[in-house]
Amino acid sequence: MLSMLDIPRSEPLISDVRLRGSSSDFGLSETAVRLRVSQAEVDAGEKDGLTSSEGEELAALRQENRRLREDFGILKRATAFFAKGTR
Repeated sequence: MLSMLDIPRSEPLISDVRLRGSSSDFGLSETAVRLRVSQAEVDAGEKDGLTSSEGEELAALRQENRRLREDFGILKRATAFFAKGTR
């Protein structure tokens, strides 16, 4: 798969003409290409923002956090249930 980082960068990466040509070549919308190029610039350290790997890590941590909260809720209800039965 062709990466946006593989495109020669002698001129600004996003010009309207190149963007239209690239998007039609890959069958993508201009917005999709613009977002991918922007993310590639972040990943390359040329622009501030959350890198792809950081975004993946954040998503995984949020998912784990959600699961742990659910587990905690289940344990809390189970504790209350068993506490009632021992009285």
